[in-house]
Amino acid sequence: MVRTRHWVRRWLAAAFAPWILLHPNSPGQARERGASSNGFSEMKPHLKRLAGVLALAAIYFCAGKLGLLLAFVNASVSPVWPPTGIALAALLMWGYRLWPGIFLGAFLVNFTTAGTPVADLGIAAGNTLEALLGAWLVNRYANGHDYPSSFPGTARRRLASLF
Repeated sequence: MVRTRHWVRRWLAAAFAPWILLHPNSPGQARERGASSNGFSEMKPHLKRLAGVLALAAIYFCAGKLGLLLAFVNASVSPVWPPTGIALAALLMWGYRLWPGIFLGAFLVNFTTAGTPVADLGIAAGNTLEALLGAWLVNRYANGHDYPSSFPGTARRRLASLF
């Protein structure tokens, strides 16, 4: 199970390469320990956060548009919504500080489809609260993004994977 967890982390890190800057072991923190650095490590913390928020918004927007390709009853309703998983993974890996990216991405996805701006703001708020609540529940009851190691038995892991 340990190899799978590391493989998942590497895959997520490659998929969300702009967010590597926000990880505790990013080159910026390595430079503070005396290691070599790249251009990203000289970014100020608020610029790193802004880059992470904008990257999350862009990825959320693209995933939302892909999810809306499956909408066949209404242009704004899809049976599959991949941005929810992306938002939850982002909040679990990099913290709650990226919630504006979820809000911005959700608003832009809904704004570019049929609907009013007030309804789009409501949907974006709901999507953001959904991700925040999901991340809080995982952090509170399942030991954060490291939850597979918190269950001692494989039967419990399989049971937890159903939820």
